[in-house]
Amino acid sequence: MKPVFPYQILIFVGALFAFGGCSTSLKVYSEEQLGANLADYYSYDWLDGQEVPTGAQVPYALSYRAGDQIRSATDAQMQRYGYQRCDVAPDLHLHYHVIVENRVYFQQEWSCNTPEDMRLGKCKRVQPMYFQEGTIIIDFMDAKTGQQVWRGAAVGTIENYTPAQWDTEVGDAIRRIFKKFPIRPLPQRQVGAFANARGTDFKE
Repeated sequence: MKPVFPYQILIFVGALFAFGGCSTSLKVYSEEQLGANLADYYSYDWLDGQEVPTGAQVPYALSYRAGDQIRSATDAQMQRYGYQRCDVAPDLHLHYHVIVENRVYFQQEWSCNTPEDMRLGKCKRVQPMYFQEGTIIIDFMDAKTGQQVWRGAAVGTIENYTPAQWDTEVGDAIRRIFKKFPIRPLPQRQVGAFANARGTDFKE
């Protein structure tokens, strides 16, 4: 698989928006590189984070706080699956993207003022509903080749939450993304039992 470029990300997100519709429920999606085996990787590190705007009016989804929460929640999940974070020659590089889009949903409403309106078919009315939709995308890249081996994403409607409430929502989104992960989490991960739990030798 070739490295993912911005226009490919937008195509992927567009598909998520179409899938998510106007529902407030969180939708999750994943894709895996053909032939990739996530069990063959043992360590990871984060690539440099995306630049985010600063200032009091920055929305939570694009803030440093959101980025920290995404990384923290992802680190917790990576531990559950037996991965060790390592800044020296890691097997995997992780990167996240956050995208916020203004959306409009056209809801059909039926209203008939007179029997004549009904007879002439003038009852159907389209009512636009405006909202924002946010997407979190987490990419897993092979550190040696730079190729993407797995991607998980969550998309949902942005609500008027407090930062603390959004912290919880982000944590839940990351947990649900990892439910799509192609390998099983370890029952109770311990560093010393890592090799035995996976049934293979640990790479130093």
